[in-house]
Amino acid sequence: DTISQPKTKETRAAYEVLLSTVQSQFGDQPDDVLRGAADELLIALKDEGMTDPQRQQACAALMPRLDKARFAQLVALGKRITDFTPGGEGKDEPQEGQDLDDDVGVAVEFEDDEEDEADERTGMVTEVMSDEDADEEERDEPGPRRSAALGGGEAMDVEGADDDADEGLAVQSIDAYWLQRELEKAFPGKQAAECQALAEEVLGALEETDAREAENKLVL
Repeated sequence: DTISQPKTKETRAAYEVLLSTVQSQFGDQPDDVLRGAADELLIALKDEGMTDPQRQQACAALMPRLDKARFAQLVALGKRITDFTPGGEGKDEPQEGQDLDDDVGVAVEFEDDEEDEADERTGMVTEVMSDEDADEEERDEPGPRRSAALGGGEAMDVEGADDDADEGLAVQSIDAYWLQRELEKAFPGKQAAECQALAEEVLGALEETDAREAENKLVL
């Protein structure tokens, strides 16, 4: 039995977002099916024996429509779910003082304060601040190509398709502002605040349980 049982409020919130992402791919399925798929994703994301391209390939096998932005979200969620143990080891040993319900499903509402709710919506990926050197390295990466997937048809710079197929997405490059940096490279005329707001809109669209609705939001 490998179904995850988050033990803290933070890991439970991250696991709920992961379940919503899985549901957007699989549609209406029983909870145990969705949770089983989520666990398979976590096993791949946390397998230290895999390279980054192998992790992305393993996740894409479960989610055929997986793109770089969605994979980046999965990586960030995997990092936040720190109490996952393959095989269910230790899941019956909650930390002292915790009184969390074991019934984790899709779209569970929490009675958190406004600050916690804001963190759940925007803090899945944007939590840890990178230093300026790492930011500059990301800006200077060669090999862009043009795409018009976001921003009302405006062109977006991304890595070449051949490079993506060969190298995949480097997990080490994903931090709090990875998506914002990608958007800044795609839209050089926009201010940092505008790119941050756009990144939050993209992450909000990815949380949609309806795949078509999510695609419409990303295109618009």
